[in-house]
Amino acid sequence: MRLPFRQIDITQYYGPTAFAQAHKEWYKNGLHLGLDFRCKEGTIIYSPIDGVTKTYTTVAGGLSMEIIDGNKKVFICHLQEKIVQGDKLVKAGQPIAYSGKSGKYTTGPHLHLSYLVNGAHQNPAPLFDALYTGEPIKNKDWEKTYCYHRYGKKPNLLEEVKIRFKNPWLHKQCQKKYGFPIPNGEVTNALVYGSWDWETVQDDSMYQVWSNLTKSEYVPK
Repeated sequence: MRLPFRQIDITQYYGPTAFAQAHKEWYKNGLHLGLDFRCKEGTIIYSPIDGVTKTYTTVAGGLSMEIIDGNKKVFICHLQEKIVQGDKLVKAGQPIAYSGKSGKYTTGPHLHLSYLVNGAHQNPAPLFDALYTGEPIKNKDWEKTYCYHRYGKKPNLLEEVKIRFKNPWLHKQCQKKYGFPIPNGEVTNALVYGSWDWETVQDDSMYQVWSNLTKSEYVPK
């Protein structure tokens, strides 16, 4: 299953989370039956699976959509607007909607995603094995930073080799900063695919910026 966003930030996991336990008036038996992704309003949502869409509105979830593939179904809610109109066949990775905060049971903009098989909820987290682009990821790597996944870009191994093994100046800087000369994968990705400079990457206060945004995407406050 593919991830629904370019950049992933989980705010609530599946199961008896602390928030669900504290708000049993919202969550039956204190269980959160899905994953919550933080996102700005109007963020493009990509279909996690191939299937047929069905959209409707509920009091709790607001504008909602199902993507149905036989006995399997992905359910998403709190949408701002749908891109796919009516019941349509969609492919995994296709833009299907814009995120929002519609519905009664939301404290801010986010996407709730549930996965069901034969009508029974399952934890979707272990099922994600690809970025929205279809690029494969390791089972647990999808929770890591956008930079870790090369900002969704295809690998450029030649440039990675140049950064990691053929840049003596950078090796000296890494030795001073980290205690070893070869930049790790995340630093390499930030320099190669994010177009960041070393001065920014070695600044600990900028980690949340360069690890999740390319230089061209960053707009200073």
